[in-house]
Amino acid sequence: MNFHRFSIILLCSILLCSCASIKRLLTIDDVIADVHSIDSLYCPSGILEEHFYKCSPASGTSMRRMLVYLPADYYESERRYPVQYLFHGARGNETSWIKDGNMIAIVDSLWREKLLPECIVVLPNMNQYKNDKDYGMSRFKRPVESIFETNGGVESCFVEDVMGYVRDNFRTIEDKAHRSVAGLSVGAMQAIYLSAANPDLFDYIGLFSPMHQSVCPFGKYVSFYHDLDKKQAAQFKCPPKLYYVMIGHGDVFYEHTEDFRYTMDLHSYPYLYFETRGGHTWDNWQFFLKEYLTKVFE
Repeated sequence: MNFHRFSIILLCSILLCSCASIKRLLTIDDVIADVHSIDSLYCPSGILEEHFYKCSPASGTSMRRMLVYLPADYYESERRYPVQYLFHGARGNETSWIKDGNMIAIVDSLWREKLLPECIVVLPNMNQYKNDKDYGMSRFKRPVESIFETNGGVESCFVEDVMGYVRDNFRTIEDKAHRSVAGLSVGAMQAIYLSAANPDLFDYIGLFSPMHQSVCPFGKYVSFYHDLDKKQAAQFKCPPKLYYVMIGHGDVFYEHTEDFRYTMDLHSYPYLYFETRGGHTWDNWQFFLKEYLTKVFE
């Protein structure tokens, strides 16, 4: 095991020790009830939907769930829309950005202020599961599972499974300029490699507190996380319109993000960088999401 991988494992261990208890799995009714609750005093302007899609064998399940947030007049219009794919981190699933990240209120406010074009926001479950029983209706995974089982399976079939379903079931604009992928922590790592492996698919990439190297050395699909240098060289031949790296100075992945930026700078790859004084927290990720979304689909 090389020193770089060992140091990531050590940082992950520190992070796991500081994690709050894992929240119970939310059904779609729970999610909708939560954003309408008396505590939040907030009524979403858009349409939140639950969708189930067929998965490739690589993901370990036969079916998965995603949540999709649509503009309020989606079913009254015939317009086509850009798509924002938004990934959770360790100990999360497709409900996390809504339950913990205040995503709906953030998107609504940006739509209302005309700072974000109306778009389709897709929240997939990016965890690896052994089988349907292990999946357990999108169960939350322990952090150690999420981090150490990121082996490329669900990532390698993302284009076919998730993007294929979205293309076939929603009125999307099917080109690179109208697709964005962003994620936090492990989800940011998945966004790094997914966008690098598919340089023609995403013009907007948002990395919030990124973990940038998989610590899972085994598995049939682990090559997904190999040869980032070669993949990024192809990706930046025609650079994305926005490659945004965002992290807090107190984040456990700060030094590793500095290493990632050093490599980007070494190759003169264009990117934006934003730093706060915070840590590996939802307060930062909510702020990063709002900042990032003001710059997509321009």
